[in-house]
Amino acid sequence: MSVDGELGHPMRPICNFVVPPGLTVEATRQLVSRVSSAIAEACNLPRENVPLPSGKKVSTRWVLGFFIEYPLDQASLDDLNGARESDGSRKH
Repeated sequence: MSVDGELGHPMRPICNFVVPPGLTVEATRQLVSRVSSAIAEACNLPRENVPLPSGKKVSTRWVLGFFIEYPLDQASLDDLNGARESDGSRKH
């Protein structure tokens, strides 16, 4: 069953991209293109032409992406986080 509840329609994946602030437009486009293509291929999502209210048609595979920006000093990798370790507030 698809996200919209109709049998036989492909699913519509949703991606949350957590990125550092200031990511360039080109970097954003490359990230979205690569991730969307990989998901579409892995899920065998068909390309669909969708008419817009303006009359223009766009081609999509319905991979929806949301971007959330976090400064790198608010991120950690495993047990590594220099910002929190240096100020003594590291949690165990």
